[in-house]
Amino acid sequence: MRIPRASRLTSPPRYVIAAVIASTGGVLNGLDTGVIDPITTMSSFTDEFGHPSPAIHGMIVSSILLSMAITSLFAGSISDNLGRTRAIALGALLYAIGATIEAGARILGVFLFGRLVAGVGEGFFLSTLVVYICEISAANHRGLLASLIQFFITSGLVMGYFSCYGTVSIQSSFSWRFPVAMQSGIALFLTVASLFYLPESPRWLFHHGHGAAVEAACIRLGISIIETDNLVEREEHSHGHRNEEESSTLGARLRKNYKHSIHNLRLVWVLDHGSRRFWHAPLLFKQAGLSSSTASFLASGVPAILLCLASVPGSLYADKIGRRASALYGGSILAAIMALIGSLTLQIAFTRFQAPADGSLSSRYIYSQ
Repeated sequence: MRIPRASRLTSPPRYVIAAVIASTGGVLNGLDTGVIDPITTMSSFTDEFGHPSPAIHGMIVSSILLSMAITSLFAGSISDNLGRTRAIALGALLYAIGATIEAGARILGVFLFGRLVAGVGEGFFLSTLVVYICEISAANHRGLLASLIQFFITSGLVMGYFSCYGTVSIQSSFSWRFPVAMQSGIALFLTVASLFYLPESPRWLFHHGHGAAVEAACIRLGISIIETDNLVEREEHSHGHRNEEESSTLGARLRKNYKHSIHNLRLVWVLDHGSRRFWHAPLLFKQAGLSSSTASFLASGVPAILLCLASVPGSLYADKIGRRASALYGGSILAAIMALIGSLTLQIAFTRFQAPADGSLSSRYIYSQ
């Protein structure tokens, strides 16, 4: 009788490992979303900075978007000139500096300045991450790996909420400084990995005339020779058309740069808006009837867990369902649920019944999916 041999465990291709490491930038996005509103409602935070008005609170929470939206307009040009990995490293380093300023702030103005610096870094690396992953991935895994960043964003949401849930009872500034300081450590890891481990994108190398380095990069990434040949053929074809367009007129060049900037801004918005709806979750859950801050943090973390779990099948079947269909149907459903949440939340202030609050909570859980 023949005894079957145990199957060997094979390590994943190196481009998969590189994509996973690059996707840790999504954790930073989710972490900031998960911690910023919970920490601003902690007693240790308000004891140090005072109780901000609703306008100031909104400025604290959303200030990172201001600088991120502006710098994302230039992210494409910077990554084209510096290279994908160096652009990611630059953005991650700026994010680490900004998070460090936030964690060590003693006055509210310094805290806001740290968030603005972090936003500059996030604007640089967030859209570049997706471009880099698409460029290094084999064609048969490109959709899955490109959507991996969404899973990391939702994982960061979970980490952020429950790190605040774990520190909310600590009677010192450590309760809000630690969740912010975590972001600095992860950003430094991404900086070092981008500079010293992640190979440069073969497409970027070829486009900038580093033909000899293309094959070496593909070998480091574990991309097949056939994939490399197809890459070169496609890039030669697109490079010829690009030269024709750039050599035409000044107006054509301006239109090209304008479209490039708008594309990067739209990419950042698509990646970012899904998680930012959790920014004011603790306050919204309090309005829905959860008075305890601990219970509010916990209830805010449960939708984050559901969103994280829901992103798994979305990533696995991204290529089969299709981008257009998922965007159209998903967007329509989200719009309808958001309208329902708004109407139910409005009724809470004008009725004594518990039904609108329960319906608002249930709708938020459904929306997170």
